[in-house]
Amino acid sequence: MDEMYGAFARRQAAPGLSNHQFVKRQVDNENMDRVVISKRVLDRLIRAKLEMLEECAGVTALPVVVSARTGGRGCNWTIPGWTGDQAYVNHCNRKMRGYLEFLRGQFNVSDA
Repeated sequence: MDEMYGAFARRQAAPGLSNHQFVKRQVDNENMDRVVISKRVLDRLIRAKLEMLEECAGVTALPVVVSARTGGRGCNWTIPGWTGDQAYVNHCNRKMRGYLEFLRGQFNVSDA
């Protein structure tokens, strides 16, 4: 059986929808609201991921800061920088890029 389930399930357009309509709905879903979590929890998620990467020992992300969202959409936080040896920081930044994009797509931080 070639089917996949859960997050990796194949998606098909509902009967009566053109492919264009299906793609538009997918884009609309990507613009859904993010879950709001505290900066503390987000910092912990980032630190935990860094600790899992052996080659990132000694590299630390600076605490998350809240930034204004453009037009009320998008991610409202950023990592202002990293500490550690420059060569390791660049390497870890590349390694973390995908995970950080995932976090940016899922979470916003509370203003308080």
